Amino acid sequence: MKHFFSEEIAGQYSIISLAGKMVYFLATLPLIFLITFVSRKEGLGESSRKVFQMTFLSVLILVSVGVFIFGFWGFFTVPFLFGQKALSIVYLLPIYCLAVGIFALSNTIVTYHLAKKQYLFTYVSVGASLVLINLIWFFHNNDIGEVARLFLIVSWIDFAVLGIFHHLENHLSSLRRSWRDFLGIFINELPKTKPEIRTAKRILIFNWRDITHSFAGGAEIYIHQLAKNWIKAGNHVTIFCGNDGKQLRTETIDDINIVRRGGFYMVYFWAFLYYIFRFRGKYDLVIDCENGIPFFTPLYVRKPIFAVLHHVHQNIFFHSLPRPLALIASFLEKDLMPLVYRKIKFITVSQSSKIEMEKLGIGKSGIEIIHNGVDLKQFILGDKSIYPMVLYLGRLRAYKSVDVLIRAFKRVIGKYNEAILVIAGRGDAEKYLKELSDNLGFKKNQIIFKGKVTEKEKIKLLQSAWVLVNPSFMEGWGVVVIEANACGTPVIASNVKGLCDSVRNNESGYLVPYGDIDCFADKIIYVLENSEYRHRLNLEARKWAENFNWENSSKKFLSFIDSDLAKENLLNKE
Repeated sequence: MKHFFSEEIAGQYSIISLAGKMVYFLATLPLIFLITFVSRKEGLGESSRKVFQMTFLSVLILVSVGVFIFGFWGFFTVPFLFGQKALSIVYLLPIYCLAVGIFALSNTIVTYHLAKKQYLFTYVSVGASLVLINLIWFFHNNDIGEVARLFLIVSWIDFAVLGIFHHLENHLSSLRRSWRDFLGIFINELPKTKPEIRTAKRILIFNWRDITHSFAGGAEIYIHQLAKNWIKAGNHVTIFCGNDGKQLRTETIDDINIVRRGGFYMVYFWAFLYYIFRFRGKYDLVIDCENGIPFFTPLYVRKPIFAVLHHVHQNIFFHSLPRPLALIASFLEKDLMPLVYRKIKFITVSQSSKIEMEKLGIGKSGIEIIHNGVDLKQFILGDKSIYPMVLYLGRLRAYKSVDVLIRAFKRVIGKYNEAILVIAGRGDAEKYLKELSDNLGFKKNQIIFKGKVTEKEKIKLLQSAWVLVNPSFMEGWGVVVIEANACGTPVIASNVKGLCDSVRNNESGYLVPYGDIDCFADKIIYVLENSEYRHRLNLEARKWAENFNWENSSKKFLSFIDSDLAKENLLNKE
């Protein structure tokens, strides 16, 4: 029988491994509680990073103690514990115990991510173990010192790789999704287009997000509602959009096929590849929705294209992005887009947006205004809150300027102590806004952050509010304005492009200078304290909202498409 080690070497290894086990035992004591606490945090939807940090620090301290006692002091402690035969391996104890300590630190990372059901880290650790086994098998040379050195090298590499992956944790899911998106080009997992019908159209829409996205807003509502009505008219619609990592890659909502690929920026890259390899020839027309960065479909689509632009983003770029990124985004929209889209018809949602587009030279082939609509059967008058309720509903982004409303509300509660401000929505400015509220000294429940709300909750809030406030720096139109009006709620908004079109000053609400905290406060107080006037605004707001509905908007959009296609066909025949 062939032995891996000679009997003498095997005996030495058994002693050195006992010393290593002492280090490992010490180091793994804190791990008893790691999975329990991490699972609890994750189950509550809270971050478990602090739990990991505290556990890792504890393991590091115990590893240091173990390596010091059994490694660097091993010449004394190990012979004392295991007898004089251990003297033959004491020179290797610092290397071997350090390797075990590093392995224990790696195990802490693996256990943490295992508790979060992230199995990549386990695969890396198993892979490192297999590599170590093979290295020892082929290169041990019946030398225990060689084994100790190999163990130390592989442990260091394993720890480094796991550490890098841990540091890039937030990006790993994106990398996995990107790989699946790439494979999806070659795997038949896309929804089938319906058979061609004489009067039907097969419509492909490129949009940054869909209605289920974490940061979905008015632009997503607009395209979803139009698509829903186009399907009712017998057409087939697919929306290709980005994925926030929380949604299915392919889904059907309201009979609309939703294909989600890529994230914040990669969606534009995948749109190109998927069109070339999967969509080309399967659709009759493409609707290209520009949300800051265009899809540049005229460069690769040879079917009729119609572009949707809610508002020009030039000021928003420099208001919200670091200057280098703002300059790039500004160039794409201001310089490159007018050139690439020079032969494409545009649809926008307000007269203000149309004027701004014309200033930049966008839409030289024609711009059609098709307003946002509202579901007048769902958004109806309802009971108002018994206490003065001020509402903001929308994304929490810097350009939305919700901080202006919070500062204005500080004055409002000085007059109406029972008033409350409800802020519904999510975004990257949420943390700042909560800190601002705390710093301004609001009492508990004077400002309520509701987060993202369901459609049912949104309608209830709009019905209950005494006034909705939109202090945004810019909007294309402001769909929530009309939704609030439909529920009989007046709107106080910034007198800026888009909002000046959707708010009828002194009829459906008020327009005030952008960023004017005192003016916002004065108008909110005036609406709250004048019940008869507020009641008149409620009725006028509903009457104004009745001018807008999705059925009319979707029919107008399709009529615009049909008219343009008919002209194109006529020109081709001539």
